[in-house]
Amino acid sequence: AYQQMIDEFGLTQQQLSKSISKSRPQIANTLRLLNLPVAVQKKVASGVLSAGHARALLALPTEEAMEKLADRIIGEGLSVRSTEEIVSMQVAASEQPKKRRTHAANPWVGSAIQQSLENRFDTKVSIKGTAKHGRIEIVFSSPEDMDRIMKLLVPESPARQDDDQAGWV
Repeated sequence: AYQQMIDEFGLTQQQLSKSISKSRPQIANTLRLLNLPVAVQKKVASGVLSAGHARALLALPTEEAMEKLADRIIGEGLSVRSTEEIVSMQVAASEQPKKRRTHAANPWVGSAIQQSLENRFDTKVSIKGTAKHGRIEIVFSSPEDMDRIMKLLVPESPARQDDDQAGWV
């Protein structure tokens, strides 16, 4: 009926909502139910299936899947929340896994250079990148540990001070 009024009188959803004292989202949600297969629409119209169940079904990729789950909802008396969980699992299962870019193996992992740096700084060091460029990450666990590492890197560097304005901070 909402769609018929919109078509016949050229109304927007907002105008229709004001004329029949319903919220625009309520109008939009009801109109979305028209995207369901006719068999499922009939179940909603007859009250066998709730609008909440029907809205959850709209996320399924095929009409066949919508009809099949609608029958299961009715047969098992599933709640809307249970229906949403089932739909979520079915959608996730039907989605193709995204192709991941394959990266070349990191030549630095476990290398003598990485081991040497870890021994020198007495902490975990990771080297990320390629043979041509990358970055070195040195892990520290406290401000004191950072001071120790900084003194190894730059022997004349000032120690960190509490005012956060001096030193390496």
